[in-house]
Amino acid sequence: MNRSVRPTSQSVEDKVHTGLYTRNFNVFIPLFLMINRQSILFHFPDISIVSALFARYEILKLHIIRTTYHQNLVFPILTNLKNLELGVVANYYRALHHLTSFLKASPHLQRLVLKFEIHREIPGYRETGKLEKVADCPHHHLKVVEIVGYREHECAAEHVMYLIENVVALEKIVIDPVRTWRYPNGMYRESEEVDAEAKARDHAMHYLGGKVPSTIEFICL
Repeated sequence: MNRSVRPTSQSVEDKVHTGLYTRNFNVFIPLFLMINRQSILFHFPDISIVSALFARYEILKLHIIRTTYHQNLVFPILTNLKNLELGVVANYYRALHHLTSFLKASPHLQRLVLKFEIHREIPGYRETGKLEKVADCPHHHLKVVEIVGYREHECAAEHVMYLIENVVALEKIVIDPVRTWRYPNGMYRESEEVDAEAKARDHAMHYLGGKVPSTIEFICL
């Protein structure tokens, strides 16, 4: 059964009115996103309804590129979630907080795909740069991790190492430097993009390859 979420949205400058439609339950739940330069806040009409709805999904794909981490935000527990794809800014200074929030909320997750964007770092601008450390978050069911858009950058390696150290049942790590959401199906890429992919591949093989335990299959595409 397809349990994917189909979002519908309409932008109005700083405010976006958004809803989630699910054909499984034939309901439309309105959400309201208040957007400014630093944060996106979700306002649910009834958090109990949304929690129950999301708890049923097995596959979830989210784009949280411009989302600021809020430590007081309560995540619904995604009881049945098996596959999660997240589009993230890998060098957002609280990126690991985002990651641990989803790991905690998805206790039965089996496959995780992280799609990396790395934003230009500006001196004195705190949003990007060195990642804040987070506490260990052991996960006992995640088996496969895929990193898409991997780059020769400290933040990318930190994500992988954090997962290696915290995912107890991890069986496979796949590194793919190609940003497939921008260049699908072998689409032409500029030489600068191809060079960045080659450097990322070399970095993954030489830096990560030697740190991945022999019990974990390591694949670099």
